[in-house]
Amino acid sequence: MATAAFRWARAAVKVAFALIVGGWSLLLIAWLTLHWGILPQAPQWRPQIEQRASKALGIPVHIGSIEVR
Repeated sequence: MATAAFRWARAAVKVAFALIVGGWSLLLIAWLTLHWGILPQAPQWRPQIEQRASKALGIPVHIGSIEVR
């Protein structure tokens, strides 16, 4: 009986480890996509950002520059 419980606990640990590694992997992929795929393009979106901000605020909005680090 102790062997069956040990096998079940071992399987539960493996599943938990796989979920943790999978979750961290997804977070890493999301961060890399944001860091190297999306943020470097932000200066190109300045006109659209200004237009939407002006519309939302009801006053003209001008953005001098956008820096991404």
